[in-house]
Amino acid sequence: MASYIARVELHSGTADDYENLHKAMASAGFSRALLSDNGPAVLLPSGQYFGVGELTASQVSEFAQAAALKTKKGFAVFVSDFTNAAWFGLDPVEPPAPKA
Repeated sequence: MASYIARVELHSGTADDYENLHKAMASAGFSRALLSDNGPAVLLPSGQYFGVGELTASQVSEFAQAAALKTKKGFAVFVSDFTNAAWFGLDPVEPPAPKA
């Protein structure tokens, strides 16, 4: 399976527009979190998503475009497959609050 990073930039997007994008991307199988080999999962910057699958970068781009269209904003999409990643300063993913 291949791993992908998709970057979606909404033109004149508000925080609410990005929240809608996050939901649409999650519905398409993308995650805002990235697991580390030697540490906690980290939250990717807003508009950046992680995915795994048996698709080409072009096919992944089509899924990201379909999600971005749901925001009714202009947008740009960039998708890349990768095998290694490095980062600094990303926030750890907060564990979900326990259910009462």
